[in-house]
Amino acid sequence: MTVEAFDARKQEILAFAVDKSPKGSIDEPVRPLLDVVNKCKDLVTTSSCSGRVAIYVDADPSTLEKVKKGGIWLSVSHDPLLIEDSTRLWSSLFPTHPEPTSIEFCPATPSLSDPIIYFKFEPFILHVLTRSSEAAAELLTVALQAGYANSGIQRSIVQIRGTLKLDVPIGTYRRGQVELCVGREYVEFLCRLANDKFIENFAKMGKFQEMVVKELVDRPVVTEEFVETREQRMERKKRQGLLKASKMKEEREKLKREQRVEDEIDSTEVLGDNAVII
Repeated sequence: MTVEAFDARKQEILAFAVDKSPKGSIDEPVRPLLDVVNKCKDLVTTSSCSGRVAIYVDADPSTLEKVKKGGIWLSVSHDPLLIEDSTRLWSSLFPTHPEPTSIEFCPATPSLSDPIIYFKFEPFILHVLTRSSEAAAELLTVALQAGYANSGIQRSIVQIRGTLKLDVPIGTYRRGQVELCVGREYVEFLCRLANDKFIENFAKMGKFQEMVVKELVDRPVVTEEFVETREQRMERKKRQGLLKASKMKEEREKLKREQRVEDEIDSTEVLGDNAVII
């Protein structure tokens, strides 16, 4: 991508202010980090997620929807869950399936022929368009040092992603009915575990933001080392020689002037001693 093309694309992305993630808008917890990354002249963020907990239903294995459309998100939260209030917690996890009318607890082994319900925690993820391969490599290095081991580069895009993750099957989804194969206590345990991961996730984001500022935004400007050619060295030596010769000439002229003054003083003194009085 040319310099002009990247600058135009960056300006377009920042002016549009719409994230390319499925949500379509920027999560507030990640906004300060995006602002820092976008201060770098060679980088611009394209999509992001600050981290989320979700209840996800896989596609029906008996259809091709798994390939064409994927599954269903029953709920998604980009903030820690309110585990103190059990009623609000369950209504936030299954907003379209208020218990107990459409949630069943079935201890029996679920059928693999039904779509599986997963309790998920997915960590912070960020995609950054870069001006050059050098800029991409610099950003990737910072991301890896910050602990984002799942990061990588694809063409001119750097994907930054951590390893914090939960992907736990908790039941099945049959004809719109939620059937959980685990108990209420276990689901609430997963919620507490997800909240702990939120804390770790946000702390790592903060560390990454500090490293971006230090390594990419506020780094000192390193000038290219000047390598003197043979001709430039000869010219420099010539100038130094001329300057030295000029100074030596000035010193000799100064000594000559001082010597003439001394000679004139001595001549005057001699004439004074031999003067004849008439």
